[in-house]
Amino acid sequence: MGIIAAAALVIAALVIAGVIFVPQLMSGSTTNDAGATDEPHVVVTFTPAPEPTDDPDETDEADETEAPTTVAGPPLEFKSTSGNIRCRITEESVVCRQGDVKYAVPAANCSSLSGATIGVSHDGAFWPCIGKEILPKSILAYDTPASRYGFTCSINYTTGVTCTNSDGNGFRMEYTSGIQTF
Repeated sequence: MGIIAAAALVIAALVIAGVIFVPQLMSGSTTNDAGATDEPHVVVTFTPAPEPTDDPDETDEADETEAPTTVAGPPLEFKSTSGNIRCRITEESVVCRQGDVKYAVPAANCSSLSGATIGVSHDGAFWPCIGKEILPKSILAYDTPASRYGFTCSINYTTGVTCTNSDGNGFRMEYTSGIQTF
């Protein structure tokens, strides 16, 4: 695909995202049927169209099997309904904090903050050393995946937060069960 065509697709995706999501973001938070606050987050994906060919019978199999490309943006930050779990997804990793815990914090926990901190990079789970709190405004609804930069996280009322990289490596962190890496 030519550079101009790729740029046009990116601009079109951003314009569509602006038309669809900016009014929601400007209106503030909404309340769902369960009374929980939902603040929207935006993840824009698109699949590039195949390059035209002179031969109508010729197809490029690589274009037919390409996965959608995620348009990069700023870090994605979210918290659980209670606010006890707070996460940030960046290009390099996902880092989640749990301020109040009912388990023994693992010795590998490196954060100087109370509670526990765990992360997953493109290489796998790790114990990040952070000294500054993650303070997201958006609440991630239960069982709703949040994805960016090849990472996906979801918060479940029973099992806590689970975050994985594109290889399926990651962690689970829950209020009483603690932290498991995989």
